[in-house]
Amino acid sequence: MKWAIRIYGFCLAVYMGFRTFDFMSAQIPADMGIDIKFWLPLLFILSTEIGLLLWNEATSRCTSSAQFNLANIMLWLDFAGSVLAGIADMIIRQTMLADYTIPRPMAMVLMVGMPVLTALNIGGAILFGQLDFEQRIALQHAQISWMAYQEAFKDARKRRKTLAATKKTAIMDQLQEEADDIETIMQPKARAIPVAPTLQPPVMPIADMPLMAHTETPTVTAGGNGRTSRNSSSANPTLARRRSQ
Repeated sequence: MKWAIRIYGFCLAVYMGFRTFDFMSAQIPADMGIDIKFWLPLLFILSTEIGLLLWNEATSRCTSSAQFNLANIMLWLDFAGSVLAGIADMIIRQTMLADYTIPRPMAMVLMVGMPVLTALNIGGAILFGQLDFEQRIALQHAQISWMAYQEAFKDARKRRKTLAATKKTAIMDQLQEEADDIETIMQPKARAIPVAPTLQPPVMPIADMPLMAHTETPTVTAGGNGRTSRNSSSANPTLARRRSQ
């Protein structure tokens, strides 16, 4: 049912928009050109029928009571403008009373009220955005943050020497770390030097080893003559074994 009412209202708004367009076209002199006689009335409909539909939708999407009240006021102002323009067009286009014209008070209202209505719609659109609840909360947060920063700046100006010394220490530490990193990168890497393998002499079997010369070891024998005798035992056991064979 809600969509049926909306479609019904939209169709009637189209009819009233045509009446407003025709009335405004009749108020523009013919020597101003066809383009102006078309576009100017079409743009004026934004302040009446189109504005009426938009403000009606805005009432269901308000975030504050101030927005809701503003949307309702602008809705009924645009409705009044649409009704007056439609009645005026009906008077100038009617054929029932050929000598009947628009009454002077009504003509004054239309002549002055239509531009004022356009200006009110512009101001209403701006004010509607400023009265948005979420936007106002964001604005309050921004103002509080700005006040906090101002207090912090005042305190920082009083302690600027201490803060500068702390900042200087942090900067020097950072520069030292960067210098150490650069030095580590630029330092040449140690290369491994290949070592030649050690040559070991071949191990020969005992049987293939050359025979060593026989040596005698002088020994002192027990006796009173003071002579020495030579021990004929071989220092090489292998040689002794071969001789015994």
